[in-house]
Amino acid sequence: MSDSSKPSKINPAIRLRADMINATCDVSSDTKDFMSETRRECAELVERVLNKLPADHDVGRVIAFIDSIKRANNEVYDAVILGAEAANRKRKAPEGV
Repeated sequence: MSDSSKPSKINPAIRLRADMINATCDVSSDTKDFMSETRRECAELVERVLNKLPADHDVGRVIAFIDSIKRANNEVYDAVILGAEAANRKRKAPEGV
């Protein structure tokens, strides 16, 4: 496993994504709160749809819908974590880097 504290020729955008997977990103409480709110809203959407399903629904399509909401939620998480961490790293970087 790579040590992100070592100088590297790896593109910073790639390093950032690897660090996100390695759970070494510093996520603020505001970002965590936003992520919790997003998860809650996605769950509410799924429940609203499930509560209105007609009796003759297609199970596979409902599962595909739920999976797509889960993927969308994950994309939002990635976007806010990457954005917040990129901003953190930019603030911490020495001038001229």
